[in-house]
Amino acid sequence: ELERVEITVVHTKKRAKYACRSCEEGVVTAPGPPRVIHKGLLSAGFLAHIISERFYFHMPYYRLEKKYAAEGLDLSRSVLERSVARCGELLEPLHTALRTEILREDVVFTDDTVVRIARAGKPGSSQQGRLWIYTDKQGRHFYDFTDSRSRDGPAAILSDFKGFLQADAY
Repeated sequence: ELERVEITVVHTKKRAKYACRSCEEGVVTAPGPPRVIHKGLLSAGFLAHIISERFYFHMPYYRLEKKYAAEGLDLSRSVLERSVARCGELLEPLHTALRTEILREDVVFTDDTVVRIARAGKPGSSQQGRLWIYTDKQGRHFYDFTDSRSRDGPAAILSDFKGFLQADAY
C-alpha cells in the first residue's frame, strides 16, 4: 500500500533583542540563521521543490500559486519567480565551472530543441527559442539558450574549444 503525503511546515523563528540598560543605546537583534536567499521566506528544501515543479514537471508559476493557495499558503507568483531567478544567480558560478570543465574535454556533443517563449504583454502569444545542450563523454552537461537557431550562440560557446564536436550538422 502506497500513501503520499505532501505537507508544508512553517517554522517560526524568534530572535532575541538586546539593549544596554546603563547607556540606553540602540537595540541590537541577534542574527538570524543563514538562508539561501538573504531575508527570504523560502527554505532550501522549498526552493528545490519549486524549481523541480517548475522545470522538471513543467508547472507554470500561476498553477503553483494556485496549488499553494489551496494549501493555505499565500505565495504570489512574483515571489516564486524572483526566488527561482535568485537561485539561478546563486548557481551561476557552478554553471560556469561545469561549462569550463566540459569544454576542456577532447569530445563534446551538442544538440538543440525548440522551446516556446511567452511574449510579455501579449497573453497567449509566444515565439520560438532554442535550448542547447553541451555534454561530454562522462555525461556531464550544461545548457545554453538562444532565441534563434543561428550559429552565433554555439559559436560563442565554442569559441575557445579545441577538440571534436559531434552534432547533427544542421
